[in-house]
Order: sequence, then C-alpha cells, then structure tokens
Amino acid sequence: MELTLYQDRLANLDQHTIKGKTFTATVVENRDPDKAGRLKVKIDGLTDKIEQSKLMWLTIKSSIDQSGNKSNSIPPVFSRVEVYCPTEDIVDAVIIGQINSIPPKKG
Repeated sequence: MELTLYQDRLANLDQHTIKGKTFTATVVENRDPDKAGRLKVKIDGLTDKIEQSKLMWLTIKSSIDQSGNKSNSIPPVFSRVEVYCPTEDIVDAVIIGQINSIPPKKG
C-alpha cells in the first residue's frame, strides 16, 4: 500500500473518518514560506499530538467579489478557523473560514 507524504506523520488519523466533515482548528503558523497564503493549523482531535514542524500547510478558501478580485485575510496565530476535509486524505483539507470570538475580559 502506497503512503502519502503525511500518512506516516499523521498515523493517528487512520482511526477517524474525516471525508465530508468540518473541524475546528487553531492557527500555529501564518507565514507561509512559499507566500501562497496558507496556514499551519492544529486540528482539534486529529493533529493535537503532532509536533508543529510536521504539520502540513493548508490552503485558505478565497472569496471573490463582484469585480472578480480575490479577498482573504490571513488569520493571526492562535486564532480559530474551520477546516473542511473533502476526501479521506488530510492533505486535501482546506480552511473555509475564521471563527470570530471575543477575547475574555481581564480583571
């Protein structure tokens, strides 16, 4: 059986059925070395125990306005996002949105 590049790194995923599901995740890196606007995220319950250097960069779904211009902002590190998995291979996952939250008040 052929393994994809990440299957050996993400061995804990084989117990999960991820196809067609949406997950929440935390942004751990947002400075894409290829400048392609991708993010590294820790997906809740799936990639929690994987060290940050071994996580893959995921694409962010872009919005297109009426003029045909793409618009997407890069979420800051530690922000929460939604990740959609269209197949059973985690490398196909895409970030579909940012979860806006109000930080807790101090004091």
